[in-house]
Amino acid sequence: MKPGDLVTLSARGWKLEYPQQWLKRRHSNHGDNRKEARSSYVGMVLREGSTGTILVKWLTGEGPPGPWAYWSGDRGTSLWDRGHLKFVSRGKG
Repeated sequence: MKPGDLVTLSARGWKLEYPQQWLKRRHSNHGDNRKEARSSYVGMVLREGSTGTILVKWLTGEGPPGPWAYWSGDRGTSLWDRGHLKFVSRGKG
């Protein structure tokens, strides 16, 4: 994955504790629609670290928090492992 690529969370990423808690809070009154809501979160890769961590800017505004502590002052940016993300589309460039 390179900067500019579009990604979403993989099944492994959604099984982590942080995204599960976030999804429950965000869609608590929708019940069964949580599974449908998961597919609507798409983010853009901002950079890839040397340790395999990937910084993602969620295009839907606020996105699920990653397993790695990262504070940018923006809730729409989070840090993930490569295995937690699924490739959606190649970035232009």
